[in-house]
Amino acid sequence: MRSIQVLLFVFGSVWNTSVDAQGITCYETFENDTSVQDSAVQIVHNVSILPVFKTCDTTLSRHEVNKCTNKSITNYISKHFEIPKDARISGTVFIQFTINKNGKVINAVVLKGISETIDKEAIRVVQSLPLFYPGRNLDKKAAVLMTIPLHFSTI
Repeated sequence: MRSIQVLLFVFGSVWNTSVDAQGITCYETFENDTSVQDSAVQIVHNVSILPVFKTCDTTLSRHEVNKCTNKSITNYISKHFEIPKDARISGTVFIQFTINKNGKVINAVVLKGISETIDKEAIRVVQSLPLFYPGRNLDKKAAVLMTIPLHFSTI
């Protein structure tokens, strides 16, 4: 059976309530997206509004919007991830990325991988996520650093 389970961690809150004991949480936000140009990045430890997947109804409660965003990211990754037909893998890839203040996914990296092929595919799919409504802090757009553990089982 082939499956991919996606859990999204950000700011110490989990957008998906099914957390396994091996989950890793990595979070911080950037008030402005200068990380690519220089090292003068101001870190903001709390963000008032998380990034939102553009197909989600932003008039819903924050909890419902976050659930919609998590489900949309999960569906997108599950739909677009290509596991080689003969692959026999089981494990978790941790991908870290930033959703910048324009809503674009940037700087995706593997924090912990399971194989070169799967790690590269994870980066490809995460970088191909469509634009988000950016996170906001104090009514200003904010870049948000996120971590997604992708759980694989093809055995």
